[in-house]
Amino acid sequence: MGSRSGLYNVARQAPSSAGLYNFARKNGLLLGICDGGPLAPCFFDPSTLRGTPFVSRKKDRGDPATLLPGVRHVVVVGRPYAAVDGALSSLGYGVDYHAALTAHLQVLAALFPATTRYAMQVDSGPLYERGFALKAGLGLRGCNGMVIATEAGVGSYFNMGLLLVDGEIPGVAPSRGTVLCCEHCGACRGACPGAAIDANGVDPLRCVSYISQKPGPLSPQETALLQRSGQLYGCDLCQRVCPHNRAVPVQPQAVLPQDFLQMDAAAFCEKYGKTAMAWRGLETIKRNARVSVG
Repeated sequence: MGSRSGLYNVARQAPSSAGLYNFARKNGLLLGICDGGPLAPCFFDPSTLRGTPFVSRKKDRGDPATLLPGVRHVVVVGRPYAAVDGALSSLGYGVDYHAALTAHLQVLAALFPATTRYAMQVDSGPLYERGFALKAGLGLRGCNGMVIATEAGVGSYFNMGLLLVDGEIPGVAPSRGTVLCCEHCGACRGACPGAAIDANGVDPLRCVSYISQKPGPLSPQETALLQRSGQLYGCDLCQRVCPHNRAVPVQPQAVLPQDFLQMDAAAFCEKYGKTAMAWRGLETIKRNARVSVG
């Protein structure tokens, strides 16, 4: 298993669901708990069938037992992040959420007794995290595929990770059986530069966020779309126009293509090495910067 998911044995006293929710509140996190059964079809966004090189296309993405045989519960943890407005998405700022969420999940796992087995997943792994977030009651599904938190002031600006345990968690409410959806106001569809959002979810091949992160050369169509968007890495436009995000403060960020064209690997590592953007490396962002300047 990779560094963002794993199987472990842990120690300490078993927590109640109230104790887990209290931990989340104290640490500024979102938390939901659902049973360890497979996801019902309704929890899958239609766009998951399209797949990308970044996302597992395994047919069992909804079965937690593929990651932890004998799983009883799935604890979904959400970590809010700052909303930004600029040529870099939120991936270019702050601490890499993979490391931050993994640390939180490890602390939660340490609350369970030594006989409990657990597994973690943050982004990289076989399970469909957004589906489990919906089943655990963290929020509702947006037309852009994002999970919109029901907790005030968060909106869709949060990353998530999963903690699977094979032990019992006292006091857990029944899992949600249906998916709550947004009002389908159409704001995200109208704002998407590539018209990537439709009735079937998000088409990654027309999504600026996906195009800006994919490695290698771009097609003429992808190049034209990326240039029109003005983005250097990622894209949060569908989130910025969402009515559910109106209460989330947006921080303007000024960054220019020339900043990256003149940057070497050492400077990139020093400035962005601890961000979630760093995994793709400087060359992909330089490619995007060259596209931007034409």
